[in-house]
Amino acid sequence: MADSRRGDQGLFSRLRRLFLTGLVIILPLLITIWLLRVLFGLVHGVSTPFILRILSLLRVPLVDDPAFSTYLAPLIGVSVTLVLILMVGALLRPAGDRRKMPGFTLVFLPTTPNPTSGWLATVPNREIIPLNMSIEDDIKTIVNSELVLPPDWDRS
Repeated sequence: MADSRRGDQGLFSRLRRLFLTGLVIILPLLITIWLLRVLFGLVHGVSTPFILRILSLLRVPLVDDPAFSTYLAPLIGVSVTLVLILMVGALLRPAGDRRKMPGFTLVFLPTTPNPTSGWLATVPNREIIPLNMSIEDDIKTIVNSELVLPPDWDRS
């Protein structure tokens, strides 16, 4: 009886992990799509009347055509949204690219026990010590808080 419950807990634990993994992958995608739809709606709502007004002032004959306002105006709204996103990206990107800093290297310092979080440090090249470790040994060292080191690694 205890063995069947242990199998059920193993199955439930596996299903829970699979569900959470799927959720972690799908949720950011859905949030991004939703935010893009909201942003497009805002930009389209503001830009379409403005564009239609400018085109009517320029006496463009297609402005009164329903196909224009139905199909081309939303396309213009999508274009304006993409240009807006590119402009924000251009304005908010770091001023200098740190990878081009001569004499320095960017080093990611992971936190324990979760190696996916951490912080980035700019370290002078003269202080960098290359290690001959496999990725598996690196992860083991980080997750185990350096309590378990690879057998051929000297602590000094």
